[in-house]
Amino acid sequence: MRTPPKFLVAAAISSAVLGPALLYAWIVGPPQRHSGGPGDQTCARSSCHGGSPTSQGGKVDVVFPSGPTYLPGVRQTWTVVISDPAARLFSFQLSVRRNENREFGQAGRLDPLDANTFVLCDDGSARTGAGPCPGSPVEFIQPTEAGARRGVNAYTFRWTPPEDAAGEVSVYVAALGANGDLQATGDRTYTATYTLRPAEITGAPAIRDARPVLQSFDDSERLSSGTWIQLYGTNLAFTTRSWNIGDFDGREAPQELDGVRVNVHGRPAYVSYVSPTQVNVQVPDVADLGPVRVELVNDGGTSNSASVQKDKVTPAVQTNGAFISGDRRYAVAFHPDFGAYVGPPDLIPGANFRPAAPGEVIIVYAVGSGPTGVRAGRVPAAPSPLQLPYEVRIGGIAAQAIGLHPVGYLGLYQFNITVPTLGPGDYPVDLIVDGIPIAQTLYTTIGE
Repeated sequence: MRTPPKFLVAAAISSAVLGPALLYAWIVGPPQRHSGGPGDQTCARSSCHGGSPTSQGGKVDVVFPSGPTYLPGVRQTWTVVISDPAARLFSFQLSVRRNENREFGQAGRLDPLDANTFVLCDDGSARTGAGPCPGSPVEFIQPTEAGARRGVNAYTFRWTPPEDAAGEVSVYVAALGANGDLQATGDRTYTATYTLRPAEITGAPAIRDARPVLQSFDDSERLSSGTWIQLYGTNLAFTTRSWNIGDFDGREAPQELDGVRVNVHGRPAYVSYVSPTQVNVQVPDVADLGPVRVELVNDGGTSNSASVQKDKVTPAVQTNGAFISGDRRYAVAFHPDFGAYVGPPDLIPGANFRPAAPGEVIIVYAVGSGPTGVRAGRVPAAPSPLQLPYEVRIGGIAAQAIGLHPVGYLGLYQFNITVPTLGPGDYPVDLIVDGIPIAQTLYTTIGE
């Protein structure tokens, strides 16, 4: 059993002995059973902190990226946000209970994601890593001393729902906004309760027949290793959300999101977004070329297979449905300070656009541009150059360009392009990788 953090030990000693030190200890972490749930106290009820919970307009919220639903056994990442404009220190305690036994019925498991939180068991012991509290009726998650001392007001952690049919579960959270004066007065407590319901499974997932799988940026029916694709259909997922930092294992992207998995040619893809009708994934590294099968798996079953053409490279430059004027679609290009887009000044009312000058370096992004030495699904820790030959042309003239895989992005390529000497006007932008051109007609704008 792990040794409880020192502030928990302090909290067990008489307040008559510690005085203000005990009050500070409770700011950074109350004893167990202070989440406001059935059978619990809050800091206001137990008189360890006093103040009006509404006088400063504060509150506590729990952000559920998947909404008020869960899938049995499929972990979620939650964030507790404490809003109190007058507070200098913030704390909370949260628990999750089965509705049929709200006082002693633990629902699932809570796990820290970083050094800002830990789990307090019902017997007063503590853990900072994954795993249940052995024999503990209920467990609680709350800030560590390090997190509270930094004045953190948003705490992120994981909840893994029960594997069985737990039905509705209740989330109880009590939070504190403290002024940090080490006195029992002038602090504010807040509480909130949420009900989560099992997501309804309405049938097996089905990938649509017409244009079932499309590459990002150009909506073409093709793919290559490491590119991004979108699957379309019905019953693809039971939640709607994008991945977040809590879904990653270090630099490794998740191969499952809220119970949704996608296989490309029998290999797991990396899932970044799920919804009932669309799922986005990064294609894994697959050596074979030609038709490959794409299928989706969730708790409702396995979908039909979609056949998609796999090529060595499938370059596509980023664009946007709003970057259109008349019959021209413009590439999403940036000036080097990222303070404005490259394009006609009035392309989108209210947005900052200006033409590029000859000799200026502009930045565009692409997918499907081949290997860089960073495998699919791994976040690059350093810029990696393209390994295949490439060329960028503006107005049919070869432009000096540097192509690389930027730090922190999966499957995205950055091209830093020096604008050639051309007169003012709109010009086509072409990217050719290993002799394969983009399947798009895109423009950029050059000024004086």
